[in-house]
Amino acid sequence: MATWTRAPIRNTSPKGAVGQIVCLVLGGVLIQFSLAQFATARSAASWPTVDGRLDSWSIATHTSRGRRGRSGSTSYAIAAQYHFKVEGREYKGDRYCMTEDSCWFRSSAEAIYVRNKLGGECEVHYDPADPSKCCLDPSAGSQTWWLFGAGLVLVGLGSMIFLPRAK
Repeated sequence: MATWTRAPIRNTSPKGAVGQIVCLVLGGVLIQFSLAQFATARSAASWPTVDGRLDSWSIATHTSRGRRGRSGSTSYAIAAQYHFKVEGREYKGDRYCMTEDSCWFRSSAEAIYVRNKLGGECEVHYDPADPSKCCLDPSAGSQTWWLFGAGLVLVGLGSMIFLPRAK
């Protein structure tokens, strides 16, 4: 008759199990969200393009409130208004990037702002099934990559909590 033995476990405390579950779930959610964003960007990159005209363009600053009313993080949203024609019908758009609405650094937003001149032509990517779904930049932004990396780190940490301890 065979006997069963249990593998040594590094951390059997309830706190360790909760920490592992939190890391794995949160990491999995971040990875899933970023993969969905990558798929959206890949889809938008395959959309046809048309020349449009940039009507308005600005950088809006958003500061979130931290604990006890202190200032929290600041992000910089790119507010773009443009119009374009598809098969003779005019459409308006307001989305700069398909996957993100803001930048973490003002310098990133300013670099995008400098590349696009107000009243000038812009290349608009549009969904052929619904041209009202459109954007100027179909790529996955840096925030999507950061979320993917953070998800991988959390899944890695969650996986390492219960690894056997080397003796």
